[in-house]
Amino acid sequence: MTNVSSEMEGIPENTQWTLNHKTSEPFTFRSGGFFGFGKKAWTIHAAIKYMDRHPQDGIYHLENGTLAAWFENQHGEAIANLARAAARNRGIDARAMLETFLLETGLLKRPRMLLKPRKFDMIYILSGQKAELLLSIRKGRGRGHLFGTLHANESRVRVLPSRFGGEKSDISITLDTANLPITTKPQQTLITIDSSATEESIDIPIRFKVVSRPAPFIRWVIRPLVGSLFAGLLGAIWGALFDWYHVLLPTWLSYAAPNVGIGSWTIVIGIFWAILGALRGLFQPLSWPVLYALRRCVVRILTWSAVFSINSAILLYAWKHTSRFGPLPWGLSQSVLFLLALIFAIVPAALGEIWNEHSTRGNTVVQSEHPLIRQGLLILVVMLATLLALGAMNVGDPFIEKIQQPETSHEIQIWRETHLQDLEQTIDVWINQAVIRYYDKRAPSRTPAPERPNESNP
Repeated sequence: MTNVSSEMEGIPENTQWTLNHKTSEPFTFRSGGFFGFGKKAWTIHAAIKYMDRHPQDGIYHLENGTLAAWFENQHGEAIANLARAAARNRGIDARAMLETFLLETGLLKRPRMLLKPRKFDMIYILSGQKAELLLSIRKGRGRGHLFGTLHANESRVRVLPSRFGGEKSDISITLDTANLPITTKPQQTLITIDSSATEESIDIPIRFKVVSRPAPFIRWVIRPLVGSLFAGLLGAIWGALFDWYHVLLPTWLSYAAPNVGIGSWTIVIGIFWAILGALRGLFQPLSWPVLYALRRCVVRILTWSAVFSINSAILLYAWKHTSRFGPLPWGLSQSVLFLLALIFAIVPAALGEIWNEHSTRGNTVVQSEHPLIRQGLLILVVMLATLLALGAMNVGDPFIEKIQQPETSHEIQIWRETHLQDLEQTIDVWINQAVIRYYDKRAPSRTPAPERPNESNP
């Protein structure tokens, strides 16, 4: 970030009155007036605000020195020095030059900066691999031009590009672990951001851990076994809850376990989840520890369970309040529908974790998190659209039939003709008034009222 404060430490307090004091002569910008002519600013503060709203005009007058000369002529020597210093340090980005000057005056608020993520927490990398991270920088609501620079505090971290500016920027960060030892404790490095959003620098921490490659026995036997046992146990717990409430298996699913009441759902869900858990463990990224992978999978399962349950509630509501449909198909009941939503929550959760394995192949690890909320909201939007469609089927036909009735059509026609006539008359009055006021120079001026005789005189 270009800094001109070394040349001028802000505006002295005893000159603040000058900023809002009416000047002896205005400053005329090259454009921006009401009729397309130059905008005139009668105070220094007004000129600053206009430059903020019209940056191209501000850049033009700041670069050619006319603005600094006007500041100085109006006894604003301090702010004139700020303008000259900013122009000398223009650099490549003209908007950055203008924003630097505006912020140094102390009259405007700084722009807001949104970082995603705010930190990179616990990245597991195999020894010798590189990690590619993505830092998203966005400008928040409010005024100002966001710009700045990034740099790493270690040579093994590369940041591209090192400069950013505008509404949004995506920064690529590459972490090389070729010369790093394998340790039991996590390591940390920092990315420092200097921007127009803050006076002080902002540090983005990157916590990572360099691990060794797992043995074949752990990869092909232990991880699938642990994943199968853990997922099977969770599935059995879900099934036991529904066995407790004596929810019977549907007829088309009864072949999966003996339908003896207690234990049916425990067996079915336990086996189903155990299979998917084994697949997830088999495709687990090599650098991920077992506990870390299990914790991620639990979060995904809980998220998808909530999403599917909400969607089931929407489907039941739509089905119940739509007279075109009868009972739920395939012998489903309300409890079974919610049960199926919880059962199949592991499917997208396991597939999402398996997909992460593709990002850790080869010599480069791409840190690509697939947002759970975004996927869940997409399904939720689809279900809401289904709800609206089902409701339209129930409400649309009666509404169309009502509109097509002769009595209703006649009332609509009378209402339309009446309001259109009123609108036309109103527009005609407005046009006549505008013509008389702005264009008809022959319009007579208002004659003064005749003087009334003085009744006190005889």
